[in-house]
Amino acid sequence: SHAPVLPAPEFVGKTSAGPRGDFVHELDELTGRLLDVIDSLGIDSKTLVLFNSDNGPETIHTDWMRLDHNHDAAGGFRGMKRDGWEGGHRVPLIARWPGRIPAGQVSRQLTNTTDIFATVASVVGYELPDDVAVDSYDMLPAMLGTRDEQDSIRPYMRTQSFRGEFQIRKGDWKYLDHSVS
Repeated sequence: SHAPVLPAPEFVGKTSAGPRGDFVHELDELTGRLLDVIDSLGIDSKTLVLFNSDNGPETIHTDWMRLDHNHDAAGGFRGMKRDGWEGGHRVPLIARWPGRIPAGQVSRQLTNTTDIFATVASVVGYELPDDVAVDSYDMLPAMLGTRDEQDSIRPYMRTQSFRGEFQIRKGDWKYLDHSVS
């Protein structure tokens, strides 16, 4: 979500956390409705649902939520959207596929939104040519729990802040190519 956060009229005032909280509540409600429809159509076990964000929380909302509601959308990590710190890049990727992905499965694999491409290709059994999606890695083994967590699928992650500053992360280590002030 981006500023300004404008929840649909039916969700305005549904939480005590202001427009941002109402918007998050709306997202939760609509996601539940979607999952209910998938279930009612009888395609639950045939449907992979992926939910993620492209980056950390919006700057202005992070400040508001921290000050007004004692909530840290960056999960305690330094930074937020558009910068090179972990709070700007660590976001959940939630995958749901009943009967395939074990309930409660958690992975610490380093992954990127670009990896959705190779993962979906793997799900449908399509082998990508070597020159297609070269920055995409198949995360299906991590989702299914068939890959040893110590065996990294993605060898490294390169990110860039809005200032053009680059970062490279490998395992627990991260190199920031800019001042750390």
